[in-house]
Amino acid sequence: MNNQKMQKLLNSEHTYYAHRTDSNSKELLSDHLKLTYRYYEKMKKTKNLETITKSIIKETFSVEDKLTEFIYNMFEEAIYYHDIGKINPLFQKNKMDNDLKIKTEVIDDTHAALSARIYIDSEMNEIQKYEEKNILPKKERFIIRYVAYYFGYVISRHHSDLEDLMHFEKAIQNKNIPNCFKGQDILYEKQLDRIGDATKEMMPDAISLYILCKLLYSVLITADFYATYEYMTGHEINIEDCKNSKLFDKYEESELMKHIRKYEKGKEEIEGINKLRSDIFLETEKNLLENLDNDIFYIEAPTGAGKTNMAINLAKHIYQKSDSIKAINYIFPFNNIIEQTASVFDEYFINGKDYIVDNSTTAIITEESEQIDYEAEYLKVAFRQYPITITSHVNLFDTLFGTGKEANYGLYSLIGSVIVIDEIQTYSNEIWKEIIYMFSKYSKLLNIKFIIMSATLPRLDYLLNEDVASFCSLIQNTNKYYENPIFKDRVKLNFDLLNKKISELSTSEKYLFYVFLKTLFKFDVVIFRNLYFNLDKNNRRNLKNILSIFSSNGKVVIIEDNLDVLYEVTDKVLVIKNGSVLLNGDTKEELINVSLLLNNSIVPPTLPYITYLAKENKNVKLFYHTDIRDIIKDIYKHV
Repeated sequence: MNNQKMQKLLNSEHTYYAHRTDSNSKELLSDHLKLTYRYYEKMKKTKNLETITKSIIKETFSVEDKLTEFIYNMFEEAIYYHDIGKINPLFQKNKMDNDLKIKTEVIDDTHAALSARIYIDSEMNEIQKYEEKNILPKKERFIIRYVAYYFGYVISRHHSDLEDLMHFEKAIQNKNIPNCFKGQDILYEKQLDRIGDATKEMMPDAISLYILCKLLYSVLITADFYATYEYMTGHEINIEDCKNSKLFDKYEESELMKHIRKYEKGKEEIEGINKLRSDIFLETEKNLLENLDNDIFYIEAPTGAGKTNMAINLAKHIYQKSDSIKAINYIFPFNNIIEQTASVFDEYFINGKDYIVDNSTTAIITEESEQIDYEAEYLKVAFRQYPITITSHVNLFDTLFGTGKEANYGLYSLIGSVIVIDEIQTYSNEIWKEIIYMFSKYSKLLNIKFIIMSATLPRLDYLLNEDVASFCSLIQNTNKYYENPIFKDRVKLNFDLLNKKISELSTSEKYLFYVFLKTLFKFDVVIFRNLYFNLDKNNRRNLKNILSIFSSNGKVVIIEDNLDVLYEVTDKVLVIKNGSVLLNGDTKEELINVSLLLNNSIVPPTLPYITYLAKENKNVKLFYHTDIRDIIKDIYKHV
């Protein structure tokens, strides 16, 4: 990477700062840029980022090695240049209390868009030198300009979420450059060019470009966060290679595995449902081992077939047989399934060491020690520095397809991983084609192996018109298991309500029956008032299951005075008092604002209130939870 010009500028007569603490200690801008890049280099090493990034570049632009190397250098320079706009005299004066006494045409004290403009200027300046020598073909000139523009856009958004590019060009065109850059051979002397006209042959692969830009964004914001955190706290973040050769030792020695292996060798007889489970287990294992070069694996098996155990075994084989696979992610649609799965994992792995649950509702578990660095442990969860992560569909899809900053922290961690997705049929079949297409692209470009499981799984590869990635169905004849009486008759319908007259139904039964009938019709929005009115605990659980049916096809709106109900069942919340909006956003983030609710004479949800009281009255640092059992665990663990 060539940043000599920038170093010369930063080492000029003026002193530039990047951050300052409450004590007014200041960090040099040059130190921050170096530290950010140093963290990037650590990340590059643990995830083999250089190979991954170059592969994406080739896929995106169909270029030779020489141009691939050039673009890869631009990728790394974007990491280094990300905060160069902090050289802005107004930023230094207003944000760093550092009056440089420089006259400038800059009219604001921001730095992100200016950093993007300086980065693009610098790259365009280099490109111009090649163009003047007439050694760059038209296609290569176009590609490099294109890359500079998009990488510059990522730089401009590194303190915020990604958005469309409509305002980006205008923002950088109008961004005045500080006088201190003059004569530094950095700026592009001409007015910033548009990307220019392109033929069809010049255009990049759009999805690959999308993944390349998201990868740069993820790596940049992560490295920048690490560097800033180290300066602010004085604590270096240990970026670990999570590969653990002994991860599955306890699983291999479990009674379950011993019985399956004895059955496999003909040394033990198994009957009934356990025989069928063992047969499916061994068939999926055999087919996986024969097809390890594939990218996406399917398991379609009946409810009760033991898919969780199958998935652990399959992920184990991929993890152990590939040096480049260093993490495993188990993805489930609902929090209650995540919690059930976590209890299974407790038999084979150590929570807080081998695996972590990341669903925003579960306590952070750490190893026993007298001193616990809560911030460090939180960072390990946020950036998924664990061999195994159990999380939700929402978290995964936010990471792969979302534009939010926090969601994209996790993209980098997915490189070189196994992703097990359960119950994918919970998503509308209208978007299955798009989902599987994006899975196939991510698997190819980021070295991800997908295992997709369901009791009602369509052949998703048939939805694609082209061979993007390789697929493998791990059960060849599913009817062999579905038609077996043990599975076929395992689930029975209860028609008791149909045998009752309306007058004989309880209030709860009438309500549930009415709501269930509504699920037979397609609605965009369903509105409930006082959701749990007159319902006992059991019927509340039944109603939540019905709501999950509604929410998979449309929106569920609940108007409720009891915030406990909203905290338990909703994703988004809007709290209004006297016509004014008090809270609006993610439920688990907004309803923990207990002090605001109390100040407005609103009864807060019970569980956040417990945590609030522990913090305020006892100075005990608990985490916010949605299950009383998790609070009890948290108290037991840390109090």
